Amino acid sequence: DGVVVLVVVDGVVVLVVAGWTLSAFRSRSRGTMITLYKSLVRPHLDYCCTLWSPTKIGDISRLEDVQRAFTRKIAGLDGQDYWQRLRSLGLLSLQRRRERYAMIMVWKIYNGESPNTTNMGFVESPRYGPRAIVPRYSYEAQRSNLTMFEGSFAVKGPQLWNTLSRHVKEAPTLSHFKSRLGVFLCFIPDTRHQLSGIHLNRTTTQSCSGVPNFTMMNVVCC
Repeated sequence: DGVVVLVVVDGVVVLVVAGWTLSAFRSRSRGTMITLYKSLVRPHLDYCCTLWSPTKIGDISRLEDVQRAFTRKIAGLDGQDYWQRLRSLGLLSLQRRRERYAMIMVWKIYNGESPNTTNMGFVESPRYGPRAIVPRYSYEAQRSNLTMFEGSFAVKGPQLWNTLSRHVKEAPTLSHFKSRLGVFLCFIPDTRHQLSGIHLNRTTTQSCSGVPNFTMMNVVCC
């Protein structure tokens, strides 16, 4: 009945002993299981993820398997696949959570609340507000390093940040930013297709949930 998963991602070993949690608590009710998962399991998967966020499909899937296995044990969700369970439980996929953390970190860097260790630059756009400068890969470097470069926070962070609407990016406080970001992300399907990696492209602009000029995004799988 337990789940013990050893995940190795880009040299970082994450040991998630979900089996201990499941063996220590008998209840499989939704409230109990979600509290246990958020308190004892998920923090190990989220910790410092902007630094080690995986780029390989296999690594992303193995991390997702931890949440997939745990949610399968929750009572009342029989017959639902993983993505249906996430919607029922109000959870995000771990991949989406890492993207969210990356955008939050860029906001902190832009507003001087976190050190800018990657020397991230910003330019002001009259239409889109602050846009992060995406560094370019030096093709004099080894080609084998390109995938690692493109998946790094220094590149992925600015790319994700630049998909946000001006209204979201110019939130005055971190709590306001998180709130607006949550509304923004609710319009991007959180599905299995994202596990192949995504680019987020602007498609249309409309008013949504009281957020003016809310930029919708289209998910394009790599």
